[in-house]
Parts: sequence; C-alpha cells; structure tokens
Amino acid sequence: MNIKYIILMMLVLILSNCKPEKTLRFIALSHTRICDGTGKNTLSSDILNINFSKYNLLLLGGDMLCNTSMDEAGLQHLDKVLNISEATSLWAIGNHDDTNTQLLTQYTRRPTYYTHNQEDIVFLVLDTETDSCMISGQQLAYVNHVLDTIQDARHLILLHHKLLWLYDNPELKGLDKTVSNVKICEDMHWCLKPNNFNQDIYPRLAELVRRGVSVTCIGGDIGSVAKRFEWTTKEGINLLATGVNNDEEENQVLIFEYHDGELDWYFKSIRDL
Repeated sequence: MNIKYIILMMLVLILSNCKPEKTLRFIALSHTRICDGTGKNTLSSDILNINFSKYNLLLLGGDMLCNTSMDEAGLQHLDKVLNISEATSLWAIGNHDDTNTQLLTQYTRRPTYYTHNQEDIVFLVLDTETDSCMISGQQLAYVNHVLDTIQDARHLILLHHKLLWLYDNPELKGLDKTVSNVKICEDMHWCLKPNNFNQDIYPRLAELVRRGVSVTCIGGDIGSVAKRFEWTTKEGINLLATGVNNDEEENQVLIFEYHDGELDWYFKSIRDL
C-alpha cells in the first residue's frame, strides 16, 4: 500500500477523533426585585426579555423579588422565568429571598449553600444571610471541606449575595459606600455586617491561586449605587459584582465564556442581549 495513502488515512482517523472544545456560556444577574409599594412580587421587566436558553448556567446573586419566599406565587413566577428548580440555575439567596427558606428550598431542591461542578469548574454557592454575613458553623465546615477536596479543577467560582470581601480589606476601603447596595453597619438586618470572610476563607483561596487554580468571587448585592464591579487583588483573586435596579437604562449583566480551559467574562447592557 502506498505510504502516502497510509499517512493520509492516519491523519483522517486522528482528526475524526478530535472533537472541538465546546464553548460554555454563563449569565450572572442579581437584584432583580422591584419594591414599588404596590405589594406585587415582580421581576424587573428587562429580565423577562432575556433568552436564557442561550446559556448553559444561570448564576443568580440574590434579591430576586421584593419578598421572594413570602408565598408560593413568587417562587412559581421565578421558576417559570429563571428555572430555579433546575440544576443549571445556581442561586445565592439575599435578604429579600430568605423569609421562608424551607419553602424556598422545596422549589430549588437544594440547601441554601452547595456546590456545582461543570467541566473543570467548581461553583461554590454561599449563604450570606443565615448568620448575618458570617460564614460559620456547618457552612464554614462545608466550605473548608470543598476547598480541601479541590484537586483537578482549573477554576473555582464563589457565588454570594453580600459583598463579604469589602469588609476589613485595605485594598477596597470605602467601596461599601460607592459599590455595594448597603454599607458596612450593624444596626439593620440588611447591612453588610462585619464578617470572617477575609480572615477564614480568603487565605485559603489565595493558597488555591498559588497552586494554579483560578479563583473568582461573584457578589450580587449591587445595582442601586453601581451597576458593575471588577477587581483583581494582589493575590490574584478576581472580585466581581453585578446587579440591576428596577428598569434603569444603565442596567447590566455579567456574561462568562468558558472554552478550552480558559474563563473570560464581560459586562453587557441588559437591553443589548
């Protein structure tokens, strides 16, 4: 048999077995609630116009309705629009979502903190509301267990509502007044309260970065003051936040694209989707 023919056939076989890497797309949105005093439990109308079928994962950063878990009607509405009962919708609850977490988890079919694995990305969803912004007790034990067991993942994404990393972070001093929906305080339940994120969790994330794992935190308590936030710390940890406010023209969402091990993101006007 002709050697050139053999080589050609071998190349054809090799190429036929090389499947192109699929690009995965995730969309993150938060603070979609409208509290207009009418008592209606509704989403921002811009959200209703998004074609979520274009995205492999939906990352919800909390405060989805004015009183999300007050009754089943709100949760049914969210399930219809955002598919909250599907494994592809990850939800870090906010202070407008947690009136009845037992009812809420019946719809999500998951606890209020958990992990999700997609390709070689580990998503860690935090509950910043249960213990007034502290990640403590069983949740802290769970977080440490997840961080202990990360071996082959290239990326770790933490999804959370309150911007925990703003507290006691000299790099970000004062940004609770210009970025976060709520300031650092202790007197109201919705405050960004003093917490242990930078003390107990951040050093472990920095260690993962030193091991070659990309770490990204996505906060959702934003939108009223600022529409977007992006910062990379000196340790190499990416801090992002995204949120909308009512139906304001400046509203943006955060979109991720994952291809061949690389994770990229960009903010986009919600009306240009």
